[in-house]
Amino acid sequence: MGIRTTIGFLTGLVLSVLAIGAAEASPYYKAAYCGGSFEPCTVTRSTREPKPAELVGLTNEAFAEFFAGYYTDPNPMFSYFVKDSNVNGYVIGEVMGPNMIHTNFVFDGSIICCIKDAPFTIADINNNDLVVVHMAYDIGNSFLASVRDAEEGGFVPNIVRGVPFSYTWNFEIIDENNNLLASCVVPEYCDGGLFVQLIVIREPRTTLVFAVATLAIFTLARRRACCVGWLASSKADSAVPSRLETTDGPAIL
Repeated sequence: MGIRTTIGFLTGLVLSVLAIGAAEASPYYKAAYCGGSFEPCTVTRSTREPKPAELVGLTNEAFAEFFAGYYTDPNPMFSYFVKDSNVNGYVIGEVMGPNMIHTNFVFDGSIICCIKDAPFTIADINNNDLVVVHMAYDIGNSFLASVRDAEEGGFVPNIVRGVPFSYTWNFEIIDENNNLLASCVVPEYCDGGLFVQLIVIREPRTTLVFAVATLAIFTLARRRACCVGWLASSKADSAVPSRLETTDGPAIL
């Protein structure tokens, strides 16, 4: 394999490793029924009361500005309440207003989400800036998302890997280990359980394995290139005569 071919191969391998690392960004989950005829659930909710400073700017006027264009009342009045917050200052809650506005919101000094109608629900948030959302019919019944990706229209959903039935369960809770608790939506699919726990069973490690393999291959390739270069240099040296012959005099050492 030529040097250029080797470099091309290694470059492609590195890019593949990076792509695999991106794909492995979501942890894998294992589902287990709990409640009802099964063992009690162990994934529990923890709520945090936001600090007063974290609520500065969460006002009727802020909601009126956020929902401008969705109502015609010249003096709109909104009712809202906070459901939870995290240590990074993200606040989630529920809001109702004119023209049948009824949805959930995300606030981080300003209102950044959401204009989706109820029953769209931001069910929970943890200190890893992850939220669980349900009743978002256009992209699936329930999903996991990063609150950092919140925007006016909602969230960018993450795939909950290893769990094929997000349409039959509503994600209700996410704990600080990113484990999830979901409630049953379709009773005939619940097998007697009231809930299902989604426990993280594997965090991404593939990237590290491939990176180590890539480093090993790259090291071997460099050694091979050095050896090939040394052998070529040795052959070239052996091909040079030990004395230079001249045409008009004796040999010059």
